[in-house]
Amino acid sequence: MSESIDLKTLKLSEHDEGYGSGCYGYGLCYGFCWSLQVVLRSLGIEKTIYELRGLSLNAFAIWAHPTEPIKLWKEANCHLFIDSLLRSLGLRGDLLHVPEGKHNLLDHFLHHWKGMLENNLQGGVPVAAYGVWPESPWGLITDWDDEERLLKGLIPGSRRKLVNTCWPAKILVMGRPTVSLGEKTSLHLLMRNATRLGENKISHDEWVSGVDAYLMWLTIAKKNYSREKNSHDDLARHLAGARKDAALFLSHHTNFHNSKTERMMLALARRYNRVSEYLNQAANAAGKRAFLQLITKAAAEEEKALAQFDELLIYLG
Repeated sequence: MSESIDLKTLKLSEHDEGYGSGCYGYGLCYGFCWSLQVVLRSLGIEKTIYELRGLSLNAFAIWAHPTEPIKLWKEANCHLFIDSLLRSLGLRGDLLHVPEGKHNLLDHFLHHWKGMLENNLQGGVPVAAYGVWPESPWGLITDWDDEERLLKGLIPGSRRKLVNTCWPAKILVMGRPTVSLGEKTSLHLLMRNATRLGENKISHDEWVSGVDAYLMWLTIAKKNYSREKNSHDDLARHLAGARKDAALFLSHHTNFHNSKTERMMLALARRYNRVSEYLNQAANAAGKRAFLQLITKAAAEEEKALAQFDELLIYLG
């Protein structure tokens, strides 16, 4: 059995965030949320990238690792809060992983995931997948050729379908409706998790998050900035886009019917805009010293944002 989704049905256009020219100009670093955006559209749900990055906490996250290459930090653990994101959208879904130690990804796909993929594609719903194309960690599977055993799909920036290079290590299957958490409950949960992220209270292998991630980044940059300048600049640019999305998300979710809460949310949005500005400047810094100074300023603003989140949580009860 072979299944395929016509690109026209996905309603991709040159104006899409991530189609053709890259997401908001930041290239392939929005793969996870871009994939979600297209899948949701096929289900009749329109969401902007900044809404998805906000609800998934990718707009607020920073991750660092003592040994992983810096270029892998950008989309690290981006699916960590997928359950709360889907519940906020009123959907059920399953993020499926190949079991640890399983090396034959094709065998796992054929025996466990092929049927689910075919069902989704028959219904006109693509499947978000991790590890299929080396150019982007996350992408969309739109075609399955059973006879040739080929997958085809899209990544941010692609104008045509790409044949798979690898077999997926993770897939996100969704589409079943459920009761939404509601906006206030979703935001409260988001703020609580954003605080945990910022305080590095979510252990995930050796990955470090929040202010501690900035400190690790600074330590590593002091040692290898000259050698890894492009990777450091790319990360700063990526995070600048994320914090811009955080500011947009917060400024569009102020309807608590309470003027003090609205002022607090808008103040937090302004804080993230400042973080974004510092990170953008760091990405274009003339040298190591200027880069380190600007990342230090961004980290200080993030620490202040954490205090504002704590104040909001106390005020909202």
